[in-house]
Amino acid sequence: MTIKGALAAGAVLLTMSGCSSGPASSEPAPSASESSATALRFAPVLNDTQQKSLVSEVRPLAPQLAEDKLIYNSRYVCTQALRGSRQKSLVATADRLFTTASDPITPDEAVKLVAAVQKNGFCK
Repeated sequence: MTIKGALAAGAVLLTMSGCSSGPASSEPAPSASESSATALRFAPVLNDTQQKSLVSEVRPLAPQLAEDKLIYNSRYVCTQALRGSRQKSLVATADRLFTTASDPITPDEAVKLVAAVQKNGFCK
């Protein structure tokens, strides 16, 4: 290898060593709440009629959650649906968001929650 070739190879290595595909080690990865907050900036907003309808359908499936949490979680499920998540993933997301330690939802209830969000009319 010539000196010119060695210098070129060294320059490439130095350039490549400064590149990475992920965040720098000093930067923390975004938390789940930061990710969901970012996602909700783009989530459709419910009008009063849609909100009342959604709450009336979702409340029996997740009575332990406050109304604002029901709406927030529903908007997140909607955002995931609009991003193209598969049904299985949406059901898992609903299960995670609507379950509490004192009142877990069933897989069937998670399916119904996803259906309620998708048919409500706001999730477009």
